[in-house]
Amino acid sequence: MAKLRRARRAGHGGRQGHADELRDRARRGDAGRLRGALADPGVEGGRRSLSAAGPDQGGRPGRGGDGAGARGFASLGRTRPGSLQRPGPRLPAGGGRALRATAARRPRRHGDHRRRLAHAPGGRRRGDRGPDPGLGRRGRGRLSEPRRGASVLDSSRRPQQVALGSLLVGAVICLAKLVVGILTGSLGIISEAAHSGLDVVASAFALVAVRTARRPADAEHLYGHGRVENLAAYTEGILLTLTAGGIALEGIHRLLANSARVDASYYAMGLLVAAMLVEGVRAVVLRWAGRAAGSDALAADAQNRVADVLSSFGVLVGLVAVRLGYPWADSVAALLVAGLIGVTAIRILREAGDELMDRAPTGVEAGLRKAIGEVHGVREVRSVRVRRSGGRLLADARVSTRRTLSVEGAQTLTDQVQRAVSKELPDLDLLLAVEGQPEQANLVERVHATADRLGGFKDIHNVTVEQEGDGSLHLTLHAKLPSKMPLDEAEEHSANLEQELRRELPEASRVDIHLEPLEPDVVAGRDVTAARTELADRIRRIVAEQPEVLRCQDVELSSRHGRITAHVVVEMAPEVPLEQAHLVEDELERKILLAEPELEEVVTRATARSA
Repeated sequence: MAKLRRARRAGHGGRQGHADELRDRARRGDAGRLRGALADPGVEGGRRSLSAAGPDQGGRPGRGGDGAGARGFASLGRTRPGSLQRPGPRLPAGGGRALRATAARRPRRHGDHRRRLAHAPGGRRRGDRGPDPGLGRRGRGRLSEPRRGASVLDSSRRPQQVALGSLLVGAVICLAKLVVGILTGSLGIISEAAHSGLDVVASAFALVAVRTARRPADAEHLYGHGRVENLAAYTEGILLTLTAGGIALEGIHRLLANSARVDASYYAMGLLVAAMLVEGVRAVVLRWAGRAAGSDALAADAQNRVADVLSSFGVLVGLVAVRLGYPWADSVAALLVAGLIGVTAIRILREAGDELMDRAPTGVEAGLRKAIGEVHGVREVRSVRVRRSGGRLLADARVSTRRTLSVEGAQTLTDQVQRAVSKELPDLDLLLAVEGQPEQANLVERVHATADRLGGFKDIHNVTVEQEGDGSLHLTLHAKLPSKMPLDEAEEHSANLEQELRRELPEASRVDIHLEPLEPDVVAGRDVTAARTELADRIRRIVAEQPEVLRCQDVELSSRHGRITAHVVVEMAPEVPLEQAHLVEDELERKILLAEPELEEVVTRATARSA
């Protein structure tokens, strides 16, 4: 017990002693002891605690205290009751600051220490149950983890919260207007109560529509549920129309009967003024939420709130006129309210009807055509269709490109179009169809496209389109088929291709197709250049006589099935056109074959001479 009391008294010493001790250890190079003291303490405000002896005394970290601030560092100088550990180096209570300062200079090897939620070996570990002892305490350096995803969750629920709040406020206003209207006998206020009651129903529609429209697409609604908002807005317009008709009929009846008595009290006027202020705030909030979420239902509800403000103002003017001695003014105000409701209903019905009838939004089609047409590779934008589904835009387009474009090329073109459209219209979901364009394709492309469409041929090359003096075309091409294919079957393929080419190019008067066997995947051969050096030298001399060739770079002789194939690489000037280089290659092959009949084939390759 005496040792324990001495350890406790030492634990409450000054801070300077501990700092000096750490500096002395660092100067002596006793890195092992320093690492033992800094093995697991948290750097951020002492979130970890140590209750272990130092390495020099044979101790090891044990379970510490509550991990709150400097209390964990003070526990270094004492043992826990029942523990078999020997006391380690005594650290003063204020030693946490010096220890943290030293630890801050250590390189962070495992990222941000603020993410370490576990304490020292004596603190909480992964899988521990129960509350964190440090929670609920206010200590230095205590970090609070932010709620991840909270902003995303709030943004997705905000339209629903706005719709629900509008519904509750509308119910309170409706009840207040109804009570005051019955007490005063004012048809204008009663019509306002009916209008507000209808607004409650409309807000309920908007709430249900907003919740339903946010659902993802499913097996029965492949385009999502966005149309629910349009349907809710259209239903709201119908209800507004019925309400306007009922109020107008009652107002006309009172004007003709001239028997209604209205009590234009001040509390009724005060209610109308308060209702106007509340409705104005609701209109602003609903309009902002509707624009932020792209919700037609909330936008329609905001328009209703503006109509409520105007109609309440008309009823207020009517009550003032009644108080001045014009009893018929209340019925006139009711007719005014009916007219405003009718105008709002017509506007909502027209806008919602346009959405339900798939009317294209103004300017979107032109912008979409422009964005697609500017993509490299698109030759023509054939059709574009755009419609709105709730807050989303759905579009499909057909574009044409060259007919010889491969499947991978078409996919690349589709990705480029999608990226270009997403920059201009981020909320648009585009379905793109890529088609070939025979009208603007050149004749050689059309020949290749026809052969690809027919199928069966492995390779089409050496396509030549010759235009005769009378304007007709003479087509010549080489086509490869499997080498084991019978001649009659190969002739059938050739006849089908000729028929398709004449259908594709009606101006073709003659079609000549040269059939070739498809080469095998692997050919047996061996290099005989070293054994036939005299033949290689003769080929080099023939190449050197060609004026366009600057140097014969390489000659290799390969023996295949007892026949020799020569591979010749020559250097030419970099500015030589490819067409001329190809002619030189053909000329060299002809000369070499003529001079060396034993050669089966000569393959010449021209390269540009490097500077």
